[in-house]
Amino acid sequence: MAEDAGVAEVVEKIDRACRDVGFFYVFGHGISEGLMKKVKEMTHQFFELPYEEKLKIKITPAAGYRGYQ
Repeated sequence: MAEDAGVAEVVEKIDRACRDVGFFYVFGHGISEGLMKKVKEMTHQFFELPYEEKLKIKITPAAGYRGYQ
């Protein structure tokens, strides 16, 4: 798949967007508005939790967390 020139071009564009802009926007992905709304709600609920609750799921480097590498 990576040998496909079209795929390589898309990968290059995503790489450039991440490096130069910091993000990219995906549309036409087929994920329903309802699911995206639910995930957003759950995200807000998580960040409203007390710090101690959020620490319960802390991922350390030993567990495979590598940050923004």
